[in-house]
Amino acid sequence: QVWLPDRSCVCIHPSQKPLIGIQAIQNSWEQMFQSSTGSYQRNWMEPQEIRMTVKATTAIITCEELVYARRFIRGQKRQTELVNKLQATNIFRKIGDRW
Repeated sequence: QVWLPDRSCVCIHPSQKPLIGIQAIQNSWEQMFQSSTGSYQRNWMEPQEIRMTVKATTAIITCEELVYARRFIRGQKRQTELVNKLQATNIFRKIGDRW
Protein backbone atom coordinates (compact mmCIF):
# COMPACT_ATOMS: atom_id res chain seq x y z
CA GLN A 1 0.00 0.00 0.00
CA VAL A 2 1.48 3.29 -1.12
CA TRP A 3 -1.12 5.77 0.09
CA LEU A 4 -2.17 6.38 3.68
CA PRO A 5 -5.92 5.68 3.94
CA ASP A 6 -6.58 9.16 5.30
CA ARG A 7 -7.97 12.45 3.96
CA SER A 8 -4.57 14.05 4.58
CA CYS A 9 -3.32 12.32 1.39
CA VAL A 10 -3.14 14.71 -1.53
CA CYS A 11 -1.96 14.09 -5.09
CA ILE A 12 -1.51 16.78 -7.71
CA HIS A 13 -0.98 15.63 -11.28
CA PRO A 14 0.49 18.21 -13.70
CA SER A 15 -2.06 20.88 -14.68
CA GLN A 16 -4.77 19.27 -12.53
CA LYS A 17 -6.63 20.18 -9.37
CA PRO A 18 -5.50 18.48 -6.14
CA LEU A 19 -6.99 15.07 -5.44
CA ILE A 20 -7.81 14.54 -1.78
CA GLY A 21 -8.13 11.14 -0.13
CA ILE A 22 -6.98 7.69 -1.13
CA GLN A 23 -10.05 6.80 -3.23
CA ALA A 24 -9.76 9.83 -5.52
CA ILE A 25 -6.01 9.29 -5.89
CA GLN A 26 -6.29 5.59 -6.70
CA ASN A 27 -9.11 6.26 -9.19
CA SER A 28 -6.99 8.84 -11.03
CA TRP A 29 -4.04 6.45 -11.42
CA GLU A 30 -6.36 3.65 -12.55
CA GLN A 31 -7.89 5.92 -15.21
CA MET A 32 -4.45 6.90 -16.50
CA PHE A 33 -3.30 3.29 -16.83
CA GLN A 34 -6.57 2.27 -18.49
CA SER A 35 -6.56 5.19 -20.95
CA SER A 36 -8.47 4.35 -24.13
CA THR A 37 -5.88 6.18 -26.25
CA GLY A 38 -2.98 4.30 -24.67
CA SER A 39 -0.82 7.43 -24.82
CA TYR A 40 0.16 7.14 -21.16
CA GLN A 41 1.47 3.61 -21.74
CA ARG A 42 3.60 4.69 -24.72
CA ASN A 43 5.46 7.33 -22.73
CA TRP A 44 8.12 6.77 -20.13
CA MET A 45 9.76 8.92 -17.51
CA GLU A 46 13.31 9.21 -16.28
CA PRO A 47 13.94 11.02 -13.00
CA GLN A 48 16.98 13.23 -12.58
CA GLU A 49 18.29 15.71 -10.02
CA ILE A 50 16.81 13.57 -7.21
CA ARG A 51 17.01 15.19 -3.78
CA MET A 52 15.87 13.72 -0.46
CA THR A 53 15.52 15.29 2.96
CA VAL A 54 14.46 13.35 6.07
CA LYS A 55 13.54 15.06 9.32
CA ALA A 56 12.05 12.93 12.09
CA THR A 57 8.95 11.27 10.60
CA THR A 58 8.79 13.30 7.37
CA ALA A 59 10.71 12.65 4.16
CA ILE A 60 10.63 14.95 1.15
CA ILE A 61 11.83 13.78 -2.25
CA THR A 62 12.01 16.10 -5.24
CA CYS A 63 13.18 15.45 -8.78
CA GLU A 64 12.84 16.51 -12.37
CA GLU A 65 10.90 14.04 -14.50
CA LEU A 66 11.90 13.86 -18.14
CA VAL A 67 8.98 12.41 -20.13
CA TYR A 68 9.82 10.69 -23.41
CA ALA A 69 7.74 9.30 -26.25
CA ARG A 70 8.46 7.36 -29.44
CA ARG A 71 7.32 9.35 -32.46
CA PHE A 72 6.78 8.15 -36.00
CA ILE A 73 8.04 10.46 -38.70
CA ARG A 74 7.09 9.46 -42.26
CA GLY A 75 10.07 8.11 -44.15
CA GLN A 76 12.23 7.80 -41.02
CA LYS A 77 12.71 5.40 -38.15
CA ARG A 78 10.72 5.93 -35.00
CA GLN A 79 12.45 8.55 -32.92
CA THR A 80 12.61 9.07 -29.20
CA GLU A 81 11.96 12.62 -28.13
CA LEU A 82 11.62 14.56 -24.93
CA VAL A 83 7.98 15.66 -24.76
CA ASN A 84 7.80 17.17 -21.30
CA LYS A 85 9.93 18.14 -18.33
CA LEU A 86 8.16 18.14 -14.97
CA GLN A 87 9.07 18.90 -11.37
CA ALA A 88 7.83 16.32 -8.86
CA THR A 89 7.59 16.52 -5.08
CA ASN A 90 6.70 13.56 -2.91
CA ILE A 91 6.22 13.88 0.84
CA PHE A 92 6.16 10.79 3.03
CA ARG A 93 5.16 10.40 6.67
CA LYS A 94 6.34 7.61 8.90
CA ILE A 95 3.45 6.12 10.84
CA GLY A 96 4.52 3.45 13.31
CA ASP A 97 7.32 1.58 11.55
CA ARG A 98 6.10 2.23 7.96
CA TRP A 99 6.77 5.06 5.53
